[in-house]
Amino acid sequence: MESFGSHWLNYHSNEFNILGALEEHLEEDYHFKNMISSENGTIGSLMAVSSNIPPRPGKRFLSESKYMRIPLDSSAHVPYLNKGYETSFIYGGKLAWRNIGRYFSAQGYNNLIGENKITKTLELGGEQGTEWGLFDEHFFNYIHKQLSENTTPQFVLGLSTSNHPPFKVPKSYRSKSLEIPSSLENKILRERELFLERFLAFQYANDSLGNFIKKIKSSALGKNTIIAMTGDHNFWGFMNYDKSESFS
Repeated sequence: MESFGSHWLNYHSNEFNILGALEEHLEEDYHFKNMISSENGTIGSLMAVSSNIPPRPGKRFLSESKYMRIPLDSSAHVPYLNKGYETSFIYGGKLAWRNIGRYFSAQGYNNLIGENKITKTLELGGEQGTEWGLFDEHFFNYIHKQLSENTTPQFVLGLSTSNHPPFKVPKSYRSKSLEIPSSLENKILRERELFLERFLAFQYANDSLGNFIKKIKSSALGKNTIIAMTGDHNFWGFMNYDKSESFS
């Protein structure tokens, strides 16, 4: 999940609802809190999660390095590919970003799905996202469609896009309460309006994920599907952190 920082979960409440439909799943499923992202940026964390290789300090990320076309035996999808799973990398944005299309192609994924493919398959029209990528509901709807319509085992590695500037959500989205708690009021670094837009995007992304998980659980897929959700990094530039919050 783009910019999913666990630190913010400490501020969730009925009045400052940043989890939406995801809340019930964090309560009833396994939730590991003591984790930190591999890199403080999306591409670094994505490369680490997908390759099982930690970032090399001061070096170029794998998808932008001279190693970008070298298949890696350590790649996360390889055990599944070897067991006959159909493997897919699905991204809500454009596959040209950071050369991820070329990189995952070299890793031997069966399917590489980006914004254009999702838009065409779901027959989306009008404004369905931002310049960064599609709204997350379309991203998850596509994954659900792929899981539902295929009879062979599926492995999907996906990256969402909605929780990223310019912080827009669909006009049809019915937001939950976002009353800034007093514990955050004095820490805000940016304009209050932009701060709320930022957390509305966070709420929307989490709500979309929660609805997707619920849809899986309540269908036949719930009996044989494992969903693992993590974040690429926290988001920065919106508040002052205390020293005690350095690793939150």
